[in-house]
Formats: sequence, C-alpha cells, structure tokens
Amino acid sequence: SICTKDTQGWFDQRGYDCVWYEIADGRGCPKYGNQIAHEFSTAEGSASDNCCHCKNAVASNVSPAAVAPSSSETCVDTPEWTNVNGNGCEWYQDSDFPECPIYGTNFTGDKGSAAENCCYCKDPTCEDWS
Repeated sequence: SICTKDTQGWFDQRGYDCVWYEIADGRGCPKYGNQIAHEFSTAEGSASDNCCHCKNAVASNVSPAAVAPSSSETCVDTPEWTNVNGNGCEWYQDSDFPECPIYGTNFTGDKGSAAENCCYCKDPTCEDWS
C-alpha cells in the first residue's frame, strides 16, 4: 500500500524531520533513509520506516515532491576555495548534509562561505558532487 502520512513526531539524530528527506534525498531515500530517530523523537526507527517519501520507493499515483526541482545547470565548485581552517568543499561533503545546514555559513574563507562556493552546499539537486 502507498504511504500517505508521515509518522507524526519523528525526527532524526540531527533534528531533521520527513520534510528534509523530501528535499535532500531521492524517492525511496537511497542516500539517507537509514538515519535513525533522535532519542527525543516520539517515534522509533529510521527515515525509511517513518517517512512516506522514503517508504514510497516506487513511483505511484502520489506525485513526486516539487520542493527541490532538478537543476538544469552543472554546478562547479569555486576552484581552490578553502575555509579559514584550510578545508575545501570535500570536507563539507564528509561533515554535513546537502545544502550544508550545519556548517555551510560558518568558517568563511577569503572568497566567502561554503554555501556560496561549494556545489554540495549550494545546489543539493546537482549530482556532480556525489
């Protein structure tokens, strides 16, 4: 059966609820579906257990979320950009979620923040960074 309602009160260990998964991950949540519930979440289990976007892996009569349309342009990281600690865009891919909600505007370098210079932080629909 098709899931039509997310589990109320569920959020993952970083505080993201099901809406985040609709924006940051593909249908079926192949990248982040295994993220587990925060200890203070009112529901247990992973995103794949609690979010319809993750449960409905196969296209159905439920239309895909229009919140994050696919980009028609290719995103390119700013060449040789680093933050004040000397970390480049790769560090953000290893340390943050797409769109870099945790660190994207911190630790700016002389050319600005990761949110302004790294595809992973600027355009989560661009698959070039994966």
